[in-house]
Amino acid sequence: MYRGFNLELTNLKEKYDYYKKNESKLNAKQQENYAHFKEFIQCAKDNYIEKKQICLKPLKKILIGERDVIDGSALKNKCFPVNLSYDIFLSHSHRNSEFALLVAGILKECLKLDVFIDWALWEYCDELLMEIDENYCYNEDKETFSYTSRNYSTSHVHLMLNTALMEMMDCCECLFFLNTPDSINLKMGIENRTLSPWIFSEMSMSRLIKEKDPIRTANESALFEAYSVTASTKPRLEISYATDISHLFQMNDDVFCQWIKNCYDIGYESKSALDYLYANSRGINERIWNDDSIISNC
Repeated sequence: MYRGFNLELTNLKEKYDYYKKNESKLNAKQQENYAHFKEFIQCAKDNYIEKKQICLKPLKKILIGERDVIDGSALKNKCFPVNLSYDIFLSHSHRNSEFALLVAGILKECLKLDVFIDWALWEYCDELLMEIDENYCYNEDKETFSYTSRNYSTSHVHLMLNTALMEMMDCCECLFFLNTPDSINLKMGIENRTLSPWIFSEMSMSRLIKEKDPIRTANESALFEAYSVTASTKPRLEISYATDISHLFQMNDDVFCQWIKNCYDIGYESKSALDYLYANSRGINERIWNDDSIISNC
């Protein structure tokens, strides 16, 4: 990974949420804008459908030895493959899944940039967990799942997924963190906190991954609820993590849309669009791109 950006697209998200909630009440201009948004989302979906790794009932194919020992490395590579080439790793809350597709679609359609979204390309880890648990954790006599065995299986699958995410982040040239109230849930003074252990892990790892200059730059310069647990009688478990995002470059609606417009007008696509972003990112906080009107066209 070369560089990371803290993407705060407040206006764009508010527009999208408003259009989606009030579709029947939109005026002609708003309907036109919403139609563009849906086209971007469909563009992203179509792109991911072509590349999604289908992994149905993989266990029987990945058992080794006489003891039916699962090859964890082979299972990780099959369900969460890292051999794909993407430009941007998009870290986001799964509550913002559709908005993440909108951002990915805009970047793909306008700048020919490929954005990695884990759930859009990989299998859900819960589906893999269900298959493992049905084969190894279910007690047919008691018709219940073993608590200890389930904890063990969950730790393995989550470790596979987390390892694959870290490898994928390292493979991508750029990180965009989609900063919304769903991803940064709490603020204590100046400290940002998240309720998502995945976002906490991704932001922590993004600080530790060694910065790698692009080659061209160098050359040129809730599964448990189904197992008879009565949620209504228990308090909801929430754990917050201090989440340091100070190492990420700020990018708000104005900067995001101005970057896309400038690259589109100049004809920069793919890696050239990222180079343009890097060249100007040092001055983002000084608002070197200050055309406030562009957000209306985004």
